[in-house]
Amino acid sequence: MPEHKRRRYIVKRLFQLKYIGIILLFILLTIFLAGAITYYTIFPYLSEKLANVYPQSRLISILAVSNLRLFYASLALIPIAVWIGIALSHKIAGPLYRLENILLDMARGNMAEDIRLRKGDELKSLADAINKVTASLRTDKSQDIKKLYNLQLDLSKLREELDRAQPDVARAKQLMSNLQDSVNSLKSR
Repeated sequence: MPEHKRRRYIVKRLFQLKYIGIILLFILLTIFLAGAITYYTIFPYLSEKLANVYPQSRLISILAVSNLRLFYASLALIPIAVWIGIALSHKIAGPLYRLENILLDMARGNMAEDIRLRKGDELKSLADAINKVTASLRTDKSQDIKKLYNLQLDLSKLREELDRAQPDVARAKQLMSNLQDSVNSLKSR
């Protein structure tokens, strides 16, 4: 199975933006909760212990600097979270994009291409199932084309037989029976 190189990472914009938004929300919520827990559990204890060492104004500036550093660290994590969100969402959005395009091609009658996904992509079981359906449809289409070819052949033989000066009625009936069998076989599919 050949490896397909990613050319674009944003292929299903709404899906991926929603996915990234959920990841960012989760990360920001985690940062907020971690900051709040840290602030309300450790800082009161530290401020009580440090109140004897530092004057009140110095202690407030230390807490302000700590809060600012926590805020900057949170901001620094956002681009990382966006990149992780894009990379993770592409493992789902890329195959979805590919599946949609191939299914649209199949709707237009083009069933030549199998779905090949990259290593690490999700939805491989769905792609395998679609490939099995496509292979079955290709086989059915091939059989139908052969039946149509035989139908045309029997029809031309019947025309030849009927165009003769002395048509063989038994042969013509046999060809008509073959034609009817072929038509019924195609109808049953």
